[in-house]
Amino acid sequence: MGVAMSKQMSHSAAGVSSRSGFTLIEILIALGVLTIGIGSAIALFTSATASHRRAIDRENAVAIAEHVFSNIEGALHHGARVEELVANPPLEAVERRWPGYGIEIRYGKAPEVGGYVDELLVEVRISWQSRGMAKAERFRQIIVRSRSTRLPRLSP
Repeated sequence: MGVAMSKQMSHSAAGVSSRSGFTLIEILIALGVLTIGIGSAIALFTSATASHRRAIDRENAVAIAEHVFSNIEGALHHGARVEELVANPPLEAVERRWPGYGIEIRYGKAPEVGGYVDELLVEVRISWQSRGMAKAERFRQIIVRSRSTRLPRLSP
C-alpha cells in the first residue's frame, strides 16, 4: 500500500508541475492584446491634445476679436474718426497681451450723416501658427456709434 500511494503522489506532483505557468503562445497573445490597448490609448491622448490646442487657439482668437471690437467701439464713442482708426489701429495692448497672433483690421463704413458715421462694419482677421501650419479666423461686427448729448453747464 505504501508503494501505491507514493506512485499516486509522484504522478499528481508531476502533473501539477507540467501544467503550472503560461505557455509561450499565451504570453505572446497577452502581450499583443496589451500592445493594442496601449496603442489605442496613446492615439486617443494624441487626438485629445490636438483638439484641446485647437480649442485654446480659437478661444484666444475670439477673445482678441472681442478686445479689438471693444477698443474700436470705445474710440468711436470718444470721438475718433474712421480715418484715425485706419491710421492708428488700437492694437498695442492686444498685441502685448497675446503675442504670436497676427491681427488685421478692415473697415467698411456706412454713409456719413451729419459728419458722423452711424454704423461701421469691422472685420478682424486673427492668424497664428499651430503645429507648423498657418491658421486664421475672421470675425465681423457692425459697430453702431452712439451719439452722446452734452448737457449744458449749470451756472453757479
